[in-house]
Amino acid sequence: MINNHHRFLNWIERRAKTHQHKPESFFTTLGHLNQVMSALETKEDVLPRYQNREINAARTLMQMSNTEFLAEITKMKFTQVALSSDGIQVLRWFKDRDLNDQGNLVSNLGFLTEIVHDSQKNVVSNWDRQTLRVAQKAQQLSDDELISLLLKCQFGTQRRAAAWLTSYAEFFKFQKPSYDDGTNY
Repeated sequence: MINNHHRFLNWIERRAKTHQHKPESFFTTLGHLNQVMSALETKEDVLPRYQNREINAARTLMQMSNTEFLAEITKMKFTQVALSSDGIQVLRWFKDRDLNDQGNLVSNLGFLTEIVHDSQKNVVSNWDRQTLRVAQKAQQLSDDELISLLLKCQFGTQRRAAAWLTSYAEFFKFQKPSYDDGTNY
């Protein structure tokens, strides 16, 4: 699987290099992979429409957990930046999904890219106004801000899991019972 992850990162880096006159954003690149993933899921014949490298990258992305996905994108060249007000709103949207057990970052990014790239307005009608606004804002974010935002999503999840484990361990910690009269038996 590690070799496949390397192919995924390689494909993204190559795609960024091929669009040198007008660099393609990370959001748009993921949107393209989301289209390939959708075609793979619907069992369409993807070979005539897409190259083998992008099909392999999409298949790899489909199998990644949040942690694996973030580990790969942090290998890209980016600078950790403070979030703008738009970035904070997008982060809130991701965290709301995480709290509702819908925290798959790849799927959620896919939803946002589908909304933005939906020229026939088929997908747009399925989403609430807040999600539509968040999709527009996510598209406008710089690559650095989008990756920084995604890293904050994962950090919050890990921190919550660590807090839960701590409270779980405290709950089951053995303590001698003490009684009102001060005896411990």
